[in-house]
Amino acid sequence: MSISEDKEKIYDVRYKVLLVGESGVGKTSLIRKLVGTATNKNHMNMLSTIGIDFVKKLYEVDGAKVQLEIWDTAGQERFRSITKMHYRGTKAVVFVYDVADLDSFTRLNFWLESIDQELQCSVEDTPPMIIIGNKSDLEDKREVPTERGEKLADEKLANGFWETSAKQGTNVHACFEKLAYTLTDTFSPKLMDTYKKNDRKASVYQRTDIDNNELEESSGFTWGTRSIKLDKHTEPNEEVKKKCCSSQ
Repeated sequence: MSISEDKEKIYDVRYKVLLVGESGVGKTSLIRKLVGTATNKNHMNMLSTIGIDFVKKLYEVDGAKVQLEIWDTAGQERFRSITKMHYRGTKAVVFVYDVADLDSFTRLNFWLESIDQELQCSVEDTPPMIIIGNKSDLEDKREVPTERGEKLADEKLANGFWETSAKQGTNVHACFEKLAYTLTDTFSPKLMDTYKKNDRKASVYQRTDIDNNELEESSGFTWGTRSIKLDKHTEPNEEVKKKCCSSQ
């Protein structure tokens, strides 16, 4: 997205997403596939001060325009140099490994632990995260069973687990679209149409309760939990009078 587009603010909310994982697992290929730049970097921006590329992808999530700013840490992982500066402002972390490289899966624990060390936040405050097993097209070279990825995601309380193929495009768009929904539902639910509809319904119910209370106070009398509504031009009958008097 260009600077002029940013000024126009075509999105309602923006979230920073960080991609981490070992070198060669296909992080850069994933985001190039996501934005349709599989063979060039024309749509990627470079943060020269820290050597990180990022792309911006716009989604519509239940009526809200949501922009994901996805940071690609390729080139940093070999130095284990992703620090608080990189994590600052991050709303979600995507952990990527190669299903055809067991070492890349094993070393994922380093990146998972780095969140706790760098962010120093409680479990409740940990940013949403998803785990991706990339290169699912290399089935004949697979070293990491799908079940192991799913188990890791469950153990780490990840918000999702996906196996993707940046080469074939399998699940690439689906996993980031789901992430956009998760982020909006977590941090900005009031922007979603579903929330607005439920909020309006709650207001109607609240207004009805108020109207009923006003009705009891202005046009009837109450004993116990019962209320009798009287017409302004009608006297209470004898039965009503007896009940009213006996309750006093």
